[in-house]
Amino acid sequence: MLRDFNDLGHFYSAPAPQNAGAALAYPPGGVPAGAHVRLSEVVSALSYALDITEGQPQGHAVRTCLIGMRIAEVIGLGPDERSDLFYALLLKDLGCSSNAARLCQLFGADDLSLKRAHKLTDWTDPVASARYAYAHAVPDKGAVAKAWHVAMLGKKEKGSGTEMTRTRCERGAEIAHELGLSAATAGAIRGLDEHWNGLGMPTGLTGSQIPLLGRICSLAQTLEVFAHSHGAEAA
Repeated sequence: MLRDFNDLGHFYSAPAPQNAGAALAYPPGGVPAGAHVRLSEVVSALSYALDITEGQPQGHAVRTCLIGMRIAEVIGLGPDERSDLFYALLLKDLGCSSNAARLCQLFGADDLSLKRAHKLTDWTDPVASARYAYAHAVPDKGAVAKAWHVAMLGKKEKGSGTEMTRTRCERGAEIAHELGLSAATAGAIRGLDEHWNGLGMPTGLTGSQIPLLGRICSLAQTLEVFAHSHGAEAA
């Protein structure tokens, strides 16, 4: 586990292991009779698939989990809360495939590149959101067509971002519940995109209305994407 946020610099400069994402090391014939497969191992492997669907580099969720669990240690969360947080961090993107087709339709672009850039954009800032839309909408078109497409998005698709975020968060929480994970884990996934100042999505919760585990997940994933894209000091 990372002992300090400064360790992120070493973490991101280290090469990824060749078998990254392989949580289990059983032979091709399958799991030996009587062997015990831990849920955490299965979830860890699943998280690598979720990284792909969210357009993030391999190991994003695992690195987010390292950061989030370090935060939990620093603020003194108890064992049960840490367990709930652990699964929320690894499975925070359970619902991310639910909005893929809609994103492609709206922007006329690859949803993975859209999602990757979105995590580096302050979408509560209208100017930053407009720049994001212009940069990524209909990438095969010229400047005039791009500008027109963005203008139409602003006119006809108001509220679509909230709608897609709600679908993503609710679906993720629902899947977590179906997997038998705790209500706290599901609640953290549901609150992943809420912001302390009330400008988040989908419901605009403010302050401590947002579940603590959801706040930790949001902070941890933000640190991870900026550390990976711009370095630990920038994050």
